[in-house]
Amino acid sequence: MFKPSQSAVSRQSWLIFVLLSIIWGSSFILIKKGLLALSYWQVGSLRILLSAITLLPFVYITRKNITRKNILPIIGVGVFGSGIPPFLFAIAQTQIDSALAGMLNTLNPLFTFIFGVFIFKALFQWNKLTGVLIGLVGALLIIAAEPSGDTTGNNLYGIFIILGTICYAISINIIQNYLKNTSPLTITTWSFFMMSLFALVIFLWSNPVETFTNEPQIVPSFMAIVILSVVCTAIANLMFFKMTQETNALFASTITYTIPIVALFWGMVDGEQFQIVYILGMVLILLGVYITGKQQ
Repeated sequence: MFKPSQSAVSRQSWLIFVLLSIIWGSSFILIKKGLLALSYWQVGSLRILLSAITLLPFVYITRKNITRKNILPIIGVGVFGSGIPPFLFAIAQTQIDSALAGMLNTLNPLFTFIFGVFIFKALFQWNKLTGVLIGLVGALLIIAAEPSGDTTGNNLYGIFIILGTICYAISINIIQNYLKNTSPLTITTWSFFMMSLFALVIFLWSNPVETFTNEPQIVPSFMAIVILSVVCTAIANLMFFKMTQETNALFASTITYTIPIVALFWGMVDGEQFQIVYILGMVLILLGVYITGKQQ
């Protein structure tokens, strides 16, 4: 449940928060690079498969931590947190740029709050709602200021990002409500391991032999997905689940408010336009994160 913390968010959780903001803020540009040679089915399935392979040594170590009580919640995290979103984000980025995808991802805390209160019966707190809304206003300012010339695809594909944030919101609430006593390593390892067979079937169906033999940019694209899978997915999820357990679902989800800041940074490095209104949006985003994580 969302309930008042008995202590403020720890320094360790804030450190994880900052590191994850950098890591996940960089993931959208890696997806974009992966899509240069790979299809969205291949990007999504490889992301799951390579993450599962990275975590494979821990399957045996954590096998005794799987019980009748936590197996269904872990499957839920696997489906909604590890299995579906990689495909939704890859599909979206075939038509929208990486910065816009990162900005739309800021809807996660709003859906986390809604699912937490109305489905998982979480305790309503005004300071949490205030933080969510302030951060959301900041995110909307950035989205509204996005130069139309930077997006050459179909912005309607942003619906796939929104669906992805809904999946993440469900996953976060499952962890907060049902997996508090399950180690982050167990959750991360088994959520990907349980999705690996599904991902393997999708990958083999996507005709990978033709892609890996005929695409001239396959090497840089594949390396981008390797980094995305190992660092931005396997390792990052381990850190995220740890932070979720130590804080609360809503605070953990507000990390999506800082992701656009990193996404915009990569856009500037790549020569994209930066507008003054972005600064105001970033200030509101950080203020919303602070209020959400503050003890009531």
